[in-house]
Amino acid sequence: MATSIPQELVDTIIDFLHNDKLSLYNSSLVCKSWRTSAQLHLFHHVTIIVNSDSSSSLRQFQEALETNLTIGTFVRSITLRGLMSTPPWRPDLLPLVNAPIVRILLSRLHSVQRISLESIIWEAPLVQLDTLPVTLPGQIVALSLREICSHVGPRPFLSTAGAVDILQSFSSISSLDISTTVLQSDVVGEAIELASLPVLFRSLSLRNLSIHNTSHVNIFTTGLAYTNSTRTLQSINIQPRLLSDGYCFGSLLSKLATDGALRELGVHLDADSHPLFLTLGAAERTIIPRLPALSSLKILTIRVSTTYYSIIPFEARLAITPRTSGLAVLPQFFHSLPPSLDTLELVVVVPDQCSDTVVRGQVYAEFLQGEEFGRGVQELRKAGLKKIELEVVRPESETGHDLRLTVEDGMVAALQGLPLLRRRGASSPSTSWS
Repeated sequence: MATSIPQELVDTIIDFLHNDKLSLYNSSLVCKSWRTSAQLHLFHHVTIIVNSDSSSSLRQFQEALETNLTIGTFVRSITLRGLMSTPPWRPDLLPLVNAPIVRILLSRLHSVQRISLESIIWEAPLVQLDTLPVTLPGQIVALSLREICSHVGPRPFLSTAGAVDILQSFSSISSLDISTTVLQSDVVGEAIELASLPVLFRSLSLRNLSIHNTSHVNIFTTGLAYTNSTRTLQSINIQPRLLSDGYCFGSLLSKLATDGALRELGVHLDADSHPLFLTLGAAERTIIPRLPALSSLKILTIRVSTTYYSIIPFEARLAITPRTSGLAVLPQFFHSLPPSLDTLELVVVVPDQCSDTVVRGQVYAEFLQGEEFGRGVQELRKAGLKKIELEVVRPESETGHDLRLTVEDGMVAALQGLPLLRRRGASSPSTSWS
């Protein structure tokens, strides 16, 4: 059965329904021409949920591919998600997805461009690191890794061989996003020699890099200095954990200032002093001095939180003032902005879940309304920035609502007269097998 509606109009209608999965499904039942157009959107992103009976979900998807060969050409993005986020790590509940299965599955998806691997096991081949095969489709441009491991125990970790195999298997990627993945060196004390870093990164030419909550950021930032990525990187979003991470990241920024064309930089830092972790104060020595040389930088995002605030002794927390807090370093960022910068995004994560939340919140508010921060804002006016984007992040709680308003009022008062813009994002539909 066919309709008299022109196919161009059908395609326009279906395109409009891209985020409405139910309407897309109903449209696919109208007729053949509508089905093909709707399936193009229905299978644009596919999520496969992997549990202890992983073969059933994979088989279901593979049967769909065999029943309709064109479905594989519709898939542009795929997520393989395991269920291993909660310890203890019981072997009978672990997902059975590993490197060979991923390779076989992706070999049938000739149009896939974006891959997300979450909470799964990646078993690397037992061969020499420099001879690992590259067998996955070359059109894959974006890779996201979350909670990937190659060894399961009290603390699952990703081995060096596994990390090398992943990066070499997806050597065509231009975008890499890594989070909550523990490396082998953290668990068993394995030392990764700098000489091995070219092997790990040699085939990459990244345009976008995001590393959050991942151990040994310095391995990735140092390794990139050996690759073409120093000339291709346009966007970096990173959360350095340790002081050593900060120094290595600072060295990468120096390299990018010389060779690269970095346009967007996002840095997540802690607001309060700590001897081991990279805080705003430590960034004054490791990151801030490198900013003025980034002559192509257009957008800078500074995310300030209190990740390690809870481990500071209670008496020391109460003694924190705006001048002794790491927040006092923020104006140094304002004085060190490169002339090319158009947009500054400042994200302040207000502390929560601690008994002295209100006291700590008042430190935020007092600083953001203070004279020193105000002088920094005046420097922003002189810099001629086109946009200042502000966001105050605070989990909803009984006491948090009023505190959030207090902090926001302080920020708005300090930045009075500057254009404010909040970013909004759109989501895409997904199809799941579970």
